[in-house]
Amino acid sequence: MAGTATGYNGILFAVGLLRSANAPEPYALACNPAVRTTLERMQDTTGQTIQPPPGMPTIYTSTAVPMGTAFLYSPSQFAVVRRQDGNRKSPGGAVRFLSERRPETAGRLRDR
Repeated sequence: MAGTATGYNGILFAVGLLRSANAPEPYALACNPAVRTTLERMQDTTGQTIQPPPGMPTIYTSTAVPMGTAFLYSPSQFAVVRRQDGNRKSPGGAVRFLSERRPETAGRLRDR
């Protein structure tokens, strides 16, 4: 997912994509702190803070995640393995990685 957070709908849509792909729950959302702050500051028309809806994943933040970017994933299906030469690999193709190069595919898992 990339862009400016304007609500929870995009995140919940991505949750639906993971469920459709039979990725086991619970899910996690990794994002830049600014994304989380934007979500937490959302208000309705009366100025009341909008509470996260049911089904929202746990949110983790890191400044290593680019601004305006969020990665939704199933932690039980995600692993990073560091080889001695420093490159990541997927042993036997069994591990799936989040898309990093194509923001439009973030939220969906794809083989690397």
